[in-house]
Amino acid sequence: MLLRIMLFSAKMEVGVAKCLNFCVNIRVAMSVELTTINVEKNMPNKSEVINNWPPLTAETLDAMQREQLYHDETYHREISRLSVKGRVTHMTLHFAKYAGYLEEDQGNDKFRRTVTDLFVIGMSVLNGFNVRAYTSLESLGPLNYTSKDELKRTVTIMTGRMAAACERLDHLEDFPYRRILQDAAISITAAALATACHYGWSMPSLVYERLQPIKEKSIFFNKNRDGR
Repeated sequence: MLLRIMLFSAKMEVGVAKCLNFCVNIRVAMSVELTTINVEKNMPNKSEVINNWPPLTAETLDAMQREQLYHDETYHREISRLSVKGRVTHMTLHFAKYAGYLEEDQGNDKFRRTVTDLFVIGMSVLNGFNVRAYTSLESLGPLNYTSKDELKRTVTIMTGRMAAACERLDHLEDFPYRRILQDAAISITAAALATACHYGWSMPSLVYERLQPIKEKSIFFNKNRDGR
């Protein structure tokens, strides 16, 4: 009789242990599921339209465009003094380089820097064409949030169009060079800005963090008339 009671108790302990283990597994699974749901809720839907496009005010974009012009004229004189065709070709090579970067297995920091560089070079091209960034970006809207894959596709296609325009210009072919180059640069700039929105990044902050170290490398940093 005592032996039966001991066996019954042992079975009960095993049963309770299995029950507790089952409950723990359920709680872990629910925790993982809830965490996944919360993360997904905090990320914009790829098909979600960005409210108030462009996401930066006209005053902010105008100031960034002026600052980009100053930066290029002061810290990249070897490029700003090229012919218009030479500058556009140089910027197209930049875009091609970034298209390659996007195809590589980038970490978060390098990807964020690539997005920033795309925007910076886009602003430089718009300055070269005397095109206001805010008006151009506004004409494209409203845009959706842009993922990494969507950005990669846009940059690759638009850079190809810019390269074709540069190549045809060498042959003096009958081709709408300015429209193709300008529209492609606007599309890339918009895609970079929409990507920053997708990941919750502040483009003005990204640009400052990217360009400031470049300025500080110059022997003329903080020695200009305006103290910059």
